[in-house]
Amino acid sequence: MVKRKMSEAQKEAAATNLAKARAAKKPATYKNVAPNVLALDDDHGLSVVSVKQYIKASKDKISDLRKAKARNERGAIAKLVSVQAYVRGLNSYLRDGMYPYDFYGEDEEHPVYHQTTAPAYDDEGFRKWVVMILIKKHFQD
Repeated sequence: MVKRKMSEAQKEAAATNLAKARAAKKPATYKNVAPNVLALDDDHGLSVVSVKQYIKASKDKISDLRKAKARNERGAIAKLVSVQAYVRGLNSYLRDGMYPYDFYGEDEEHPVYHQTTAPAYDDEGFRKWVVMILIKKHFQD
């Protein structure tokens, strides 16, 4: 396809029309993103902006890993499947608001720290995680 030649006046008119259209554009509403994800600041590691950046970087990795798989490189299939699963998990996080992994980031380099918001208690009144630790220690001895 041949590129259309424009005069300087036409280029200026097109640029002003484009600028006018960008100014009239409304901000994104993100109707398909969970409200708790939208409530996070943009500089948070699991915000919409950050997660979309992780998805974009992971999709670039997927294309590289597909080429590596075609070259029969060792471990390429396992890495490809892992990155594809990470992208699926990130998309489900945006949709549902529940993060499914223990690490986040472009290379999954940052750990997720869990915090108990509503502890569970057993019949004797002990917190359940304390009981699990005691059982674990009992079987190690």
